[in-house]
Amino acid sequence: MSYTEEQISSAMELYPALWVKKHQIKNEVGIPIEFEKRRFLWDIYNDLSPHQVLLKPPQIGATVMNTIKSMYVAKKLNRQIIYTLPTAGDVQDMVGGSINRIIAQNPVLLEWVSDHDTVEQKAVGDSMIFYRGTFTSKQAMMIPSGLNIHDEVDASDAAVITQYETRLQAQEDGGWRWYFSHPSMSGHGVDIYWQDSDQKEWYITCNECELSQTLSWPESVDIERERYRCKKCEYVFQSNYCTTNIDFFQLTKVDNSNKKCINIF
Repeated sequence: MSYTEEQISSAMELYPALWVKKHQIKNEVGIPIEFEKRRFLWDIYNDLSPHQVLLKPPQIGATVMNTIKSMYVAKKLNRQIIYTLPTAGDVQDMVGGSINRIIAQNPVLLEWVSDHDTVEQKAVGDSMIFYRGTFTSKQAMMIPSGLNIHDEVDASDAAVITQYETRLQAQEDGGWRWYFSHPSMSGHGVDIYWQDSDQKEWYITCNECELSQTLSWPESVDIERERYRCKKCEYVFQSNYCTTNIDFFQLTKVDNSNKKCINIF
C-alpha cells in the first residue's frame, strides 16, 4: 500500500516526535531537535499519557521537550496548562531566556502563539499556558487547568504543587499531571511519584553477550577508561553506545501501569 505525500504529512501531525521532525523544530539556540544521539527521547516525546513522571539526570533536554510538548497539547488537544518551576525568578529566566527563544526559532510556533513576549502566560491556539512559581500559594489558587506540568519538582514547594491539584477538579477526566526532575533523595520530590508509577526504565543491549540491562553505579562504569561497560561480560561501550545502540523502555511495576513513569539514569 502506498500513501500520498499529503497523507504522510497529515499522519506526522498525530505524534509529537513526528511533528517535531516534520516542522524541523529547533531549540532555543537554533539547533534542530534530534533523536539519533538521544533515542530515549523519542518515546517520551510521543507519550501523551495523563499521568507521567520523569526521573532524570540533568541536561538531557527535558525542559525543552516539555516546553514543546506543552504547546503541542495546548494547540492540538485544546488543554489549558499550568507549567510550574520552583520560583518566580526561575519563571522569568526560563520564559525570557528559553521559551520565547524557542518560539522565535520556529515558524509553526510563531503562528500558534499570540503573545510571544509575555512572561507569565502564552495563548496557544484557543488554549492558554500559564507559567508559575511554587513558593507562593497565591499563584496556585486562581487558574483552572487541564494539565499541570511540574518542572524541577525536587526544588519546588511540595505543598504548593499539591495545591495545584485543585485546579484540575473541573476536568471530567480528572486532569493530567506530568512531573519531572533530577531527584535529590529517596522519598522526596519526584521519587514519591516514581514509587507510585509503573517504573519504566531505559534498557540497553550489549552487542557482545546480548544482555539487556539498565545502567547503574558503579556496576556499569569502567572508571579507568571513563566508559560505560556491560554488567555481565564487562565489554566496554563506546562513548555514544548507550544512546545509539539497541535500546528500549521496560516497565517494572505492572500493577501501576495506569501511571506512566520513565527513569533514564
